[in-house]
Amino acid sequence: MNILKILRYGFQYIRLLLLYSNHPIKSIFISVWLRSNGDILFSFKGSNFTTKINVSRLYQLLTLLDKGWQIKEISAEYVTLQKNVCLKCRLLKGWDLGHINEIYEEKAYGIEPREYVVDVGASNGDSAIYSQSIVHQKFWH
Repeated sequence: MNILKILRYGFQYIRLLLLYSNHPIKSIFISVWLRSNGDILFSFKGSNFTTKINVSRLYQLLTLLDKGWQIKEISAEYVTLQKNVCLKCRLLKGWDLGHINEIYEEKAYGIEPREYVVDVGASNGDSAIYSQSIVHQKFWH
């Protein structure tokens, strides 16, 4: 990864911490200290939500919040997010938050529903839920 990309991600992460943390300066210092290799006790601004979360997963979660997703509930193991659809994501393993960004925000599978969807169970079923929600929106609204 080149230095410009690292700086861009770093500044984006600091911006997100300033927007969404009850203690942004503390969160910034702890994140810098841990880099992406540790957990941080994070308290979300404007809510009672607090969780211990890996710094890299926190970045993914804050990115989704910045794109309009809302936390409905959070624990040490799971976060339930909502934006047109409600999804329960794992926080301790997998890449669930990254998949949500990839599928729902970056539209990696396109916008139109596909005739067939095969979900082989490699993650949490978010691609099948996405496809179903697109079909539901197209035919029921």
